[in-house]
Amino acid sequence: MVCEGDVKGLVTSVLMTNIAGGVPPMFGDLKYVCDEYLLLSNCGGSSVYYAANSPHVSDVLPHVALRPQCQGAAGCAVGYRAKPGTVTLARLIRAKGAYYMQLGLGQIREAKDMAQGPCSWGQTWPSARVDLGVSPDVLLSAAGSNHYSMLAGDHIAELLHACRQMGVAVVRIDSETSMCDFIDELGQVNG
Repeated sequence: MVCEGDVKGLVTSVLMTNIAGGVPPMFGDLKYVCDEYLLLSNCGGSSVYYAANSPHVSDVLPHVALRPQCQGAAGCAVGYRAKPGTVTLARLIRAKGAYYMQLGLGQIREAKDMAQGPCSWGQTWPSARVDLGVSPDVLLSAAGSNHYSMLAGDHIAELLHACRQMGVAVVRIDSETSMCDFIDELGQVNG
C-alpha cells in the first residue's frame, strides 16, 4: 500500500515485495533528514512487519501501539519504531523524461524520544531512522520524491538486476558521488 496516488511508489513497493518473496516493504515519507539519519514515516501506508521484522502476529503486536492521530480530531495511528538492522531503500522516479531507481543500503538506528523537536508531528506514526552515511544536503538535492520504500536486509543485487533488465538507470542514494553525478546530469539536460 502507498498513498497520495503515488504510482511510481506503488511500482517500487510491488517490485520490492516480489524480490523479498512476499515480505511487504515499509512505505513512508521522507519526513526529516539530518546528519545522522533520515526519518521514514507515514500516517498509514506502512506494514506492521517492521515493528519486529517478523510476519508473526505474536511477534509484532507487542511492539505496535494505537495512539491518537495527529491529523484531525478523531481516529488513530497504528504506530511502531522499526527495529535496528540493515535495510534497502528504493524509489522509482522520472526526471527529464527518463526513469531512474534511487537505491541505497542503510542501517536503522534506535529511535529516541520523538516527542520533542522536528519529529514531534506525526510521532504516533510508524517510523524508521535510516542512516545512509551521506550528507543531508546532497540527499535532499537528489531526492526524486517525498516517498521511499524500504526492505529489511540487503536486496541491492536483486534490485540492480531488475533495473538492468528494465533498462532503468540507478542512482545510489548511499553514495554522495552517485547523487552528485545525478544532480549534474539533470543540470546538463536543463542547460
